[in-house]
Amino acid sequence: MYARLVSYGLSCMISVFLVTLLEGCSGQATSESTKHETAKPVKADGVSSAQLVAKLAKADRLDGKVDKIVTRCASCAFNMDGKPEHTLKAEDYTLHFCTETCAQQFAKNLTKSVLAMNIPEDSPAKEPAPKPEERETLVRAQIAAKLAAADLLDGKADKTVVRCASCALGMDGSAEHALKAHDYTLHFCRAGCAERFGKDIDASILAMEIPKD
Repeated sequence: MYARLVSYGLSCMISVFLVTLLEGCSGQATSESTKHETAKPVKADGVSSAQLVAKLAKADRLDGKVDKIVTRCASCAFNMDGKPEHTLKAEDYTLHFCTETCAQQFAKNLTKSVLAMNIPEDSPAKEPAPKPEERETLVRAQIAAKLAAADLLDGKADKTVVRCASCALGMDGSAEHALKAHDYTLHFCRAGCAERFGKDIDASILAMEIPKD
């Protein structure tokens, strides 16, 4: 009788242990499934789609680029930089958040969150920096424009600047003190003016202040 009771007791304990173990595994699987579900990108519904796009486009420009990526954390009023590992999707835009908590909070009602965004004044998109050859072409064009304007000060377009560029084009130059630059001849009132102007002739030309005719 005693042996039977001991056997029965052990069987109960094993049953309780197995049930507890199964419940624990089930709860863990549910937790991991919920976490994975939260991490999925959330797509905004079609409600007020035009307003959503307008808000998202303005937020997109805050980093100076128009690439449909909002790099600042919308949950932190765009005061914090977001991270690529904490993202949501809305109307073809990707929103970066500084923490997973921020992303989850924003995703609770994505449409409402987007429409409620208080976006700071956006900065204009940055123009791409000109390539070296483009920059050189631009500088040459500016130099040519300056020389052409200085050339016309004597009423003749003969590629000869007869006023002294070192003296703000206010003094008559002399052919005795001349420099050549970009197919133009520049006259200076004295040798010192020509020497000073010629040390960096392109920079000197660009710095010329052309008087009004």
